[in-house]
Amino acid sequence: MRRQNYFNNRKIRRQAKKVICIATLTATMLTSIPFVSYTDAYAKGQTTLEEMKALSIPTEDATTYNLSDASLITDKTIVDYFGRETMVKVIEINITENGNYKITGSNEINGALIDTHIVVAEGVEANIIFDGATIKNDDRYGDDVDGCGSVLYSQLFPILDIEGKANLYVEKDSSLTSAAVDNNPVICVTGEMTLQEGTGRLKLAVGSGEGVYSQEQVICGYKNGKWGNVTIKGGKLDFTGSIYNVDQFTMTGGTITSKVDENQVIMANDINISGGVWKHKQGGDSMPSEIIGAYDSITISGGRLNLLLGEEDSGSCRAFDADKVRIIGGTIQRDESIYIYDALDAYANKLDSFTLENLPENANVKAINGVPAADLTTTSEGKLENIPLPNACNIIELENDENIYRYKYAAETKSMVPDTETKVYDVTLKFTDEDGSTTEKTVKLADGFVIRGQYFDGVDF
Repeated sequence: MRRQNYFNNRKIRRQAKKVICIATLTATMLTSIPFVSYTDAYAKGQTTLEEMKALSIPTEDATTYNLSDASLITDKTIVDYFGRETMVKVIEINITENGNYKITGSNEINGALIDTHIVVAEGVEANIIFDGATIKNDDRYGDDVDGCGSVLYSQLFPILDIEGKANLYVEKDSSLTSAAVDNNPVICVTGEMTLQEGTGRLKLAVGSGEGVYSQEQVICGYKNGKWGNVTIKGGKLDFTGSIYNVDQFTMTGGTITSKVDENQVIMANDINISGGVWKHKQGGDSMPSEIIGAYDSITISGGRLNLLLGEEDSGSCRAFDADKVRIIGGTIQRDESIYIYDALDAYANKLDSFTLENLPENANVKAINGVPAADLTTTSEGKLENIPLPNACNIIELENDENIYRYKYAAETKSMVPDTETKVYDVTLKFTDEDGSTTEKTVKLADGFVIRGQYFDGVDF
């Protein structure tokens, strides 16, 4: 019932419909697929890279909160379902002004955990730097009673409440763990949260123990009728649980390592992944219907997704589920029992996953079937592994390489094999918008490739 309520309240987005016609077809016949050696790109040393990341952290004039400082402790009155008042010790950090803020230390003081609440107020933009912080909340109170008369417990608050805009940086490894109750998000976002580049890892975990039946909402993006957005631009994020009910989820960089037992790893209105690496393991006794879910749309245009099952799992499920799933780039590594269903490419062709061989090694991919690729590189063996492609003749363009690499679908082996015969054309697509204006885009496509009456550029049809 909770999901249905969220679904009914989601925003419905209107996308412009564009008409496509093929204006020109210029044949460019290729006779072979040459193997051209690729000059290795200049690579910075690891130390230099870490130094560059450290310089990107905005520490100037930062206000520092050391959680081990007992002077931060205040008293808070909690009223339970029965009207009983209880006084508890808490750490309340209210960020009401734009600026840089550093969180360090542990909220375990004199052997006791002091529940910690960090709030970024609405209208405020804060850079929050976690510098070796360890926060673990454990207080709870009875805020309801079920039909059998049993008391239902809630945590006092999430560790991080983002009502404004929060840019998160991790200078040293830090961990945030919510209290052991059901539906206990570590972070609640009704504004905007962005994980930026850093030198440490942020680990999120929900509390576990008696009475905890769900691993939902490590990050929750809906509260009191307000939706929040989550963006991963850089850094390292580890969590066990789900990113749940956010409005817009965007990933352009960084690394996510996640695990969840029985739920989706993410549910949002719209999901857009164009870069970064997401490594996910699905565990538990039962499988969800899909691992990555969205009420409206999922767009994969770059990055790497590794979707794996735990050793104890023997079921199967879809990788994605949404009203609209578009895969126009990126690499998807998945177990065989995690399948792609009803996903389309930029031209509305159904997709499957293939491995392409005999390409230059360590080469950056420029385009696949005329669609620009982001954050996609061939392996040191000259392969593109688990690339979503239609069952057709496909072409690969590489950066700094004038050759065009063609592959055709072999039905007997259900694989892609090098192709030296199919012609390649420059195809000009003409888009007519609702206001009557027109734009043109020229792409390289193989003879016989089907454009099913539409083109999706990652934003609009």
